[in-house]
Amino acid sequence: MALPGDPHRYDRSPRGPLPRARRPGAACASGHRPAPLRGIRHLDAGARACRRGVRRRHRRRLARGRDRGRRPRRAPRVRPLVTRGCRRGGPLNLLVLFDIDGTLLLTHDEVYVEAARAALEEVYGTDADGPDVPGDTATAHVRRALLASGFDSAQVEAGLDRWCRSFSERYVDLLAEADTRHWELAPHAAEAISAVEHRALLTGNPPAVAHARMERLGLGRFFPPGQGAFGCERESRTELFALARERADNWPAARTVSVGDTPLDVSSAHDAGCLSIGVATGRYGAADLSHADSVISDLADLAPALAALQP
Repeated sequence: MALPGDPHRYDRSPRGPLPRARRPGAACASGHRPAPLRGIRHLDAGARACRRGVRRRHRRRLARGRDRGRRPRRAPRVRPLVTRGCRRGGPLNLLVLFDIDGTLLLTHDEVYVEAARAALEEVYGTDADGPDVPGDTATAHVRRALLASGFDSAQVEAGLDRWCRSFSERYVDLLAEADTRHWELAPHAAEAISAVEHRALLTGNPPAVAHARMERLGLGRFFPPGQGAFGCERESRTELFALARERADNWPAARTVSVGDTPLDVSSAHDAGCLSIGVATGRYGAADLSHADSVISDLADLAPALAALQP
């Protein structure tokens, strides 16, 4: 009975002559004679040498054919799995709020003083000056000065918003023409700020004043508008913390850290339920800031101080 042909054509007759059987006792290419008995071929050293030579030639042919026409395969690149916070070098899960005067800017700003006085004269008709409380908001300063000069609370309240607008506009205009080459940026400020993932400003300066100063100091890229909290938005520094946390998607108070140089920076943070790091780069030393959760000599030590506060 005829069988159907193999669809893969494996049933076709050979095209060339069949391989010839080797005569018994014939020598291999290496000149050794194979063993006469298969079961004891391991006793014949010559046969083993013959087979080794054949296998070597076979492996060389396979190796040459396998790589023919192919390019060498490159090893895959391995990328380390590093979290974003670790790449930046800063601790995770902390919102860090930076003060400006005495913390980032170490130079007395005469442009600020001139703009504030000019705005007082425009709005209230006086250049009243009052007791200074370092770290307090701009509107709190103005209120104290006006009350000390005989204004009542209603008169002060009526002009505060207008004073904030006038002061901000005057400051930006004056700063644009001012020579601030003598301004001193806090040591290691840019490196310390860039190492923090969640950061913002918390300052008594009005928003326009704060951002203009950051631009002049070369730090503007770290603090985009719409984040943080500023003087003229809240008169109480303690109340600024809730506003800053709200703008950071309601960041928890227990994981919010103030970085400032005055005792008021420390106490207002604690009153708001937040943490505080005192920086002894302003007019106050480490002993004056001892109530802070951590005290550092300058911003070079900020990263380890934040790491110690990490929950």
